[in-house]
Amino acid sequence: MGYRRYNIQGICDYTGVSLEEIVEDLVIFAESSKDAHKSLSKYLKSVRYNSDRILYSESIIECLLYWESLFKDYESDFRRILKEIGSCIEEKHITLIEEIFICAKNENDTNRRNFKSEFINCDLKDESLRPLIDDIYRCVANQLIRYYNLPGLNRRFKTYIGTSVTKKFQDIVKTKVGIKELFNQSISSAQNWNDVFVTLLGENEIHIKNGKNSRTISNRMMGLENIRKNKPNRLWAILKAFALNKGAIENISINTVEKIKSDIAQLNKLLCEFFSIKENPIKYSKKTKSYLISFGVKFQDNNEESDQNPTLIEEENINSMRKYARKINKAASNDLKGRR
Repeated sequence: MGYRRYNIQGICDYTGVSLEEIVEDLVIFAESSKDAHKSLSKYLKSVRYNSDRILYSESIIECLLYWESLFKDYESDFRRILKEIGSCIEEKHITLIEEIFICAKNENDTNRRNFKSEFINCDLKDESLRPLIDDIYRCVANQLIRYYNLPGLNRRFKTYIGTSVTKKFQDIVKTKVGIKELFNQSISSAQNWNDVFVTLLGENEIHIKNGKNSRTISNRMMGLENIRKNKPNRLWAILKAFALNKGAIENISINTVEKIKSDIAQLNKLLCEFFSIKENPIKYSKKTKSYLISFGVKFQDNNEESDQNPTLIEEENINSMRKYARKINKAASNDLKGRR
């Protein structure tokens, strides 16, 4: 999905993208809507449990119930589109996407901003609950911002009216599937981690090899992209750190372990779900003070030959994600130099 590497005011550029790529993004919109309303459901339980410690808790609960219902409706709309376009793409699908965006934009301009002024930019009855209120706001705001990519998608999607997705994708879009089903089962399902080899192709794509089968996908399709910024996320940075250190981040300090512990846990969860393997691929060894990854992984710059040693690739100092990867690499390198 190289077309979307260009970021115009935070909006994805869908110029020239294929119908299959649009289908992939529609699935992602459905999945992110589902994740949002599930998260809000959890926050709702927490707010109710701590209602006596939260000023105007009833108003917050009302907002949560409304947003939870809203994102459920959005998920249902996206699933409906995915199901119907297996036969033919029609004007009604374009109209529905346009309506989702208009509704989401109005929500962002009104209720989301009102919530911020009433509950974020003010003192709380119990400040220890501020992380909960912040998480609620962040969840809603991030999801609403994702929908700002819909107009660009819709302009391109409109050019396919009257056509249907390829035979390869028909069975997928007719069943309301999740992200994993967008790939052949032979690619996304592995017997064990020894069957898997992952190559990071620059900062936009990933090549996955599972035994004799292989496929190139985007970071977004694997959950390794910050959708809001259209850039690799922190989990991608962790994976790149492993790639640049031949699958091991060695002799890292306790402070570094604590800083990346949460990210490692998230990356483990993502990889297990994606490849349908229960055992975590990344483990920490107290003996060697190292994080080790159980499958092959390397980084290949788009401007480098495929057989070049990934540890020799020079990182560019452009954004925080690369800085994050370098920070981890530096910690490992310093410890290695000390040993030598």
